[in-house]
This record gives sequence, structure tokens and C-alpha cells, in this order.
Amino acid sequence: MIVMVGLPARGKTYISKKLTRYLNWIGVTTKVFNVGQYRRDATRSYNSFQACAVAALKDVCDYFTREQGQVVVFDATNTTLERREVILQFAKENGYKRIECYKMTYVPLDDDKDRNLSYIKIFNVGSRYLVNRVQDHIQSRIVYYLMNIHVTPRSIYLCRHGESELNLAGRIGGDSGLSPRGAKVRAVCRLPVSVHLHPVSHCVCVCVCVSSPGLWGST
Repeated sequence: MIVMVGLPARGKTYISKKLTRYLNWIGVTTKVFNVGQYRRDATRSYNSFQACAVAALKDVCDYFTREQGQVVVFDATNTTLERREVILQFAKENGYKRIECYKMTYVPLDDDKDRNLSYIKIFNVGSRYLVNRVQDHIQSRIVYYLMNIHVTPRSIYLCRHGESELNLAGRIGGDSGLSPRGAKVRAVCRLPVSVHLHPVSHCVCVCVCVSSPGLWGST
């Protein structure tokens, strides 16, 4: 759910409609819920912002559950912390309720009963993968793609090799060792990597490099 925040006449509704149109165009089912429209349509029924917001949020839940909507743009001023907290708590409570309802009937894939099926199980948003009976090129490409999706921010560092002995000689190419200045580059390159090491497992993301093996091994 995308929640708009801002003073009146700042373009929130315009942006909401444009964004909704774009998301629907790329195939993501999206709908705008304008709280002001609820207030105009039923002035007597909703005598406060919270009443209008709750009514709109209930329709949001129906949109997600009954119409299988994917994204909602919640168009309102939402100018105070209290108003935003109402929306946040409502979204959390109903989201957790939906998860709990699915848990009651959810039957996960069984390693023994479903061993003849081709599948990939993803645990905890990519912390672990279980791949079973991948038999052709398309399946392997799908597995490769899914295993390289990252939903959390990550850093990518690009670095050329340190200065080599051949660089000092003015030669291009080759596979010589590092010069004294190249060795200093190696020491500096270790710092950003060591910062991201896990304190217990000491694991760090895999970095694939393409260059002369001797130089990159030294750096």
C-alpha cells in the first residue's frame, strides 16, 4: 500500500492517478482510494478523518482479498503522525490476520511425498534454497534467476587490480606481480570488505572478477 502524505493542492491526487495508471499499464493491478471522496459522498456518515480513513481502509482490504488487487494508492493528506499511525496499525493488523488465516490451511511441499516434482523452495526470503529435480535448461535458468533476486539493499564494489611491475615498465597486459604501491592498494581494499563481515559466521557476499588471475589473486 502506497500512502500519500502532504498538504492540500500539492499534486497528491494527480500523482496517485498517474502512478496507478502506470502500474496498471505494466501489469500490476492497482487502484486509488481517495479519502476525500468518502467524505464528500457521505458527509453525515463520516464526521471525522478517522471514520473516513477506516471506511476506506476496509474497502482496501476487500480489494486485496476479493478482487486480488496487488497495489493500493491511499490518497489523503495524512499530515499528522496520529493519522499515519491509524493507517499503519490497520495495515499491520489486517496483514497479519490474512497471514494467520492462510497458515490454518497451508500444507508445505513435502520432501518425500513430492520428491517426483520439480520445485524450488525459498526459505526466509532467500537465506536458504532447496532445489529438487531440475531437469532441463529452462528450469535451471529459472532457478538461477530466483537465486539471484535480492529484496534487501546490498553494496557492490568495483576495483581494478593494484599497480603491477609491468605498469611501472610502461607495458600493457601481462601477468606480473604487484608493485609496492599495488600492495598498498591491496591493504586498502580489505577495509570495506571486513566491515561487512558477519560477526559470527564471517561470511561475505561472493564477488566475481574478470582479469588476469595473478594480479587479481594478489590484490
